[in-house]
Amino acid sequence: MVEWEGLAVLAAGMGAYWLPECAERFLRRRREDTLVRAFYRRMRPTAERLFFAYARVGIMAFYAGLVWWVVQQPRSLPDKFAMVIFLSILFTVVLTDLMAWLIPNSLTLGGSLFFAIHSWFERPDSFGWLSLAALGIYGVGYLVWRKTKGIGMGDVKLLAMAVWLLGLDLFFALWLSSWSAFLTVVGRSLACGQWTGRSPLPYAPHLAAGMITALLFDGAASHWLNGWCAGFSWFADWPEIQVLSSL
Repeated sequence: MVEWEGLAVLAAGMGAYWLPECAERFLRRRREDTLVRAFYRRMRPTAERLFFAYARVGIMAFYAGLVWWVVQQPRSLPDKFAMVIFLSILFTVVLTDLMAWLIPNSLTLGGSLFFAIHSWFERPDSFGWLSLAALGIYGVGYLVWRKTKGIGMGDVKLLAMAVWLLGLDLFFALWLSSWSAFLTVVGRSLACGQWTGRSPLPYAPHLAAGMITALLFDGAASHWLNGWCAGFSWFADWPEIQVLSSL
């Protein structure tokens, strides 16, 4: 590891010390909302004990470890920078969702703009498909939110933001997060002795876990698509499929 990369990992670990405070700052302007204030008042003591006292060192170590993995990848410097920004947003939205069941628009919409610009310069051939994917995710997510309330719009905006960086791997991340949330509900139900499937569940931690796993297994969905298309040589030669498999 060259010197600047070691310094980057050290700076990332030290900067992660302030992630709980950053999350609290993003929530501060939303506390006037009655529902948010009730959740925040109920969750704050636990959040302070868990994140401000016991888990701060764990957050620093985990974040620094992920940044170390990023700088080891054979990617361009802009790609590595975008991945670090992506991890920072994920860590922050996990904290805000656990503290107050909120994902701030300033993080998801600002992140979407940043990653769209990054994609425009770094992956111009995929920009059109990624734009359609982001709009499709937002549209489908909005319909699911309106009809079932099974997912929050903050989660939908987080998914629409992540597709700019993850591409097809976002579906792998979504599959993992669905299983993670399901197993959490099952475990909570077994612990409580009754089914708790209708109880509110912060989904951002599960999404973040799936997205980080998708980053670590870079290209998992794309490799699957290439393998599937290999059995249909006429289908694999389509330019649209070649573009999708490169996302």
